Amino acid sequence: MRKDLRACRIEDRRGVFWFHCWSHVSEILPPSILAHGHNGGVVSDTFAIVEAEDGSIARVRPEKIRFIGNSESEGKVE
Repeated sequence: MRKDLRACRIEDRRGVFWFHCWSHVSEILPPSILAHGHNGGVVSDTFAIVEAEDGSIARVRPEKIRFIGNSESEGKVE
């Protein structure tokens, strides 16, 4: 059990995951080449970085996470 990280479950995935941090990802989009197309800009989103029980790391959308336990309970799993 990882006492320094919060336990969570991920929608459509089995097992317990360990939440590490939030990550903010931005991508620059160039202007459209089409007539009257968009002017380009920046698209950004927030993701969670989580670790699976086998040690693999995944980037997950926030709405897919359900935290189990809390930081005061030292990551106890339901």
